[in-house]
Amino acid sequence: MTNAVIFDFDDTLVYTNIIFEQAKNDFYHHMQKMQLADEKIAGILNKFDIANVKMSGGLAKDCFPKALRQTYEYYCGRQNKLVDNKQADFFENLGWHVFEKETEIIEGACDLLQRLKPNYKLFLLTQGDYELQLRRIQKSNLLSYFDHYHIVHSKTINDFDHLLQTYTIDKAQSWSVGNSLRTDILPSLTLGLNTVHIDVSCWDYEFPEDTGDLTKQNLYHNVKNLSECGDIIMGQGV
Repeated sequence: MTNAVIFDFDDTLVYTNIIFEQAKNDFYHHMQKMQLADEKIAGILNKFDIANVKMSGGLAKDCFPKALRQTYEYYCGRQNKLVDNKQADFFENLGWHVFEKETEIIEGACDLLQRLKPNYKLFLLTQGDYELQLRRIQKSNLLSYFDHYHIVHSKTINDFDHLLQTYTIDKAQSWSVGNSLRTDILPSLTLGLNTVHIDVSCWDYEFPEDTGDLTKQNLYHNVKNLSECGDIIMGQGV
């Protein structure tokens, strides 16, 4: 049996959410200058974005750009203003630009992977557009730490189970590490894996409505940064 640690990529090992937040702030700024924004604009954009993800069945690249356009069109309708297609195109392109930006490695990621590698097989399981994720993984220079990597359209419990079965992973001695309760932690807990939830800022989609009381589950560990993960996984406490 294999002792393994299955890592998420975005906002677990590299900063991704900050790229989207910068684009959102640019969008809000332009909307305010046009006197189209109000205090609910962040929530409206979020609803469109999540609806697009659900409709596409995963993190398709066009979900966020489309949500920016939809939010602009929504506020035009609210204020009885005609939609300017050039302006709508500008906002949509603002969303597409996020995929051109490179991610930065989160502090402590390399040290953690180096520490775990002698004792565990390391797996990378990430979701999203395949070409985008592969490019970012390769440019991060983290790929050499991992024994295997898998990129899926939408991460589900079946993807974790596939790893367990394919690589004969001993779930009682293995771990899942990620920032998303929806796609990293809850599926892993259901399968009996130990989990480390990196409790960092991320968008609402990563938080399902009903998670139960995770603090009562001894397989669940909550940390604020990667530096706490090593001691937990190696069984030394924090």
